[in-house]
Amino acid sequence: MPAMEFRQASVEVPPGASFYLFSDGVYEIIDKDGLQWAIEDFVEIMRKPPVDGLSEPQRLFQTVCASAQPSTLDDDFSLVVVNFD
Repeated sequence: MPAMEFRQASVEVPPGASFYLFSDGVYEIIDKDGLQWAIEDFVEIMRKPPVDGLSEPQRLFQTVCASAQPSTLDDDFSLVVVNFD
């Protein structure tokens, strides 16, 4: 798009860091208490420790599905987690 201006930047990523890229469908749910989640609610579960036997995307998907009302999601759940070694 010729009329749009874009910024460019770079950052050094330390080993062990993770990058999360996700759609708004991962956090815009109505929970079992009837409350609409905000991004802060999703960030809170992102900060929890990993679960043995589950990949990080699986852990997050299962947690969101278990919290949602009904147990299916109304929007897409698009999530990519990149780990830097």
